[in-house]
Amino acid sequence: MKNFKFLLFLLLSIGLCATACQKEEEDPTNFFNLNGEELTLTKGFIESIGTTGNDIFDVDISFGSSEISYVNDDFVGTGDGIYLDLNTSQSPGLKEGTYNFSATRDDFTISFGMVAKNFDFGTLTGEDYSVTGGSATVAIDGTVYTVDFDLTIANGSRVTGNYTGSMQEI
Repeated sequence: MKNFKFLLFLLLSIGLCATACQKEEEDPTNFFNLNGEELTLTKGFIESIGTTGNDIFDVDISFGSSEISYVNDDFVGTGDGIYLDLNTSQSPGLKEGTYNFSATRDDFTISFGMVAKNFDFGTLTGEDYSVTGGSATVAIDGTVYTVDFDLTIANGSRVTGNYTGSMQEI
């Protein structure tokens, strides 16, 4: 009987250890790559600006690191982020699909964008680059947005990344 209890204890211990040692599934990382460095995005923001004419609507989306907040109609803090000025024929909000950089405000276009690293919204200093080309693909599932982007910035570098999560309306 003593051997049976020991064997039972041993089997339970091995089972618990095997369960505890299994790698946990991680949530998808929200990030962007800038000049070879991976920077984390933790927050998303969306703002419906209104019509630009010709039945096209301006919707701005921004993603920021944990140090950036939106307070009293302004971004505050110092951190990393992406800003995209998207245009859609849907109002309010965004349509799912791929938005391409363009000089004209048409359906499914990005008319302006910025990429920032260690940017201080109080003094407007830090690294910031204008977007000069590329695309962003938007998928929406309820209140969860997934935005995959592949952008070109003013210094000729490519910026790629992803954000999946809710977006604070501003």
